[in-house]
Amino acid sequence: MMFSTPHFSLIACLLLGQSMANDDVGVVQTAVDSHSRRRHHHSKAQAHHKRQAYANGISYAVGEKNVDNIYSGCPSGYSVVDTQEECQNDAANALGLEWQRTDSWTSKPFGCLQKMDTQRNWFNTYQDGPAGHPNNANICKKSLTLQHEMYKANSAISVAAGQAKQLAGPTGNGGANEYEDAVAQCVSNAYETPECTVNSPYLIRIAKKKHTNGNFECYCSIQELEDKDEIATTSNYNVYEWAPVNGGTDYAKSANKHISGSTASNCNSKFYYGAIGVSACEERCNACDGCQGFVDNRERDPPYCVFKSSTTTADKNDKDFYTKQGDVGSGPSYELLGHGYCNDGRDKENGHTLESCADKCRANQPCAGFSFNTFKGNNQCLLSEDGCQARTTNNKPWKGYSVQ
Repeated sequence: MMFSTPHFSLIACLLLGQSMANDDVGVVQTAVDSHSRRRHHHSKAQAHHKRQAYANGISYAVGEKNVDNIYSGCPSGYSVVDTQEECQNDAANALGLEWQRTDSWTSKPFGCLQKMDTQRNWFNTYQDGPAGHPNNANICKKSLTLQHEMYKANSAISVAAGQAKQLAGPTGNGGANEYEDAVAQCVSNAYETPECTVNSPYLIRIAKKKHTNGNFECYCSIQELEDKDEIATTSNYNVYEWAPVNGGTDYAKSANKHISGSTASNCNSKFYYGAIGVSACEERCNACDGCQGFVDNRERDPPYCVFKSSTTTADKNDKDFYTKQGDVGSGPSYELLGHGYCNDGRDKENGHTLESCADKCRANQPCAGFSFNTFKGNNQCLLSEDGCQARTTNNKPWKGYSVQ
């Protein structure tokens, strides 16, 4: 059926009728409808590309390749999904994988696995296999909470200005808490999208009302926007700050202390935590290899933390230092070297924290390093006299450290 130009213009105007004065929203509504139809057709394919997902207080992640180009172990702060039930159900559902079966393979790592050239997962019961595999990655988990707070009401981060990226829009559930549930789902969508966690503070923009397709428009920030004046005012949207917060790792606060230098190499930018608080800094440190603690620049506006690979502090009246799992300044610092257990390991013992294992090394000279393993909650400590320079990986999440 052909439309004359006036009829076509009228239809286009009706489709854009919910637009607002913001720079990029006028075409978003039709784009959302079209994108929703495409997303429905390709939803399974898109879900298959997830490398991280959040469900019911658990973050699931697929293991990463190491320097030898094999998938080995879990991302920092994660542990292997070690039961078939969780692998088959919660992990598979969260990551959009197709469950296959449980079996015993001597050539693959223990636990829940994704075969990376397919979008399927298996569970391997064999516990003495290799630590890594060129095409089978462990599926891993950790406990955390996603929190959000209002950052700027009646405002919108802009796609046109390069501030924001559009995400899948949460579908309204019609319940009494429909809007709050939609905000939480928008946060979850942002957490699962790598571009949304590059710059802090982490922000989402969400429409106040559902579109005619039943979805709430949802966006995340892809620029550093610590100045609220950079965000345009509008009546149709709200902007929320969000962050993953610490799921249980202990930190010790030392008031009026800081560290100059010794920046953690994998977390070398400021992290603006805003209304979420320093528990967001704790979780960021948990996720960063080599991070032993962070400096809270609490007097800055907005406040932020910086991450450190040392625990040797100095006085500073306007800052505080938080140390992961231990006392501040209790002895020489320790440094993460990489995956694997120390080849010259001795005196293996269960029931340690990372810091207590380091303390055991300091008290047992000539110990110069150690390896630590959290497999199945055993928290094993293994001492080394050569500083754990030579290490071997296996199917357990051992990591080696030097004591300085």
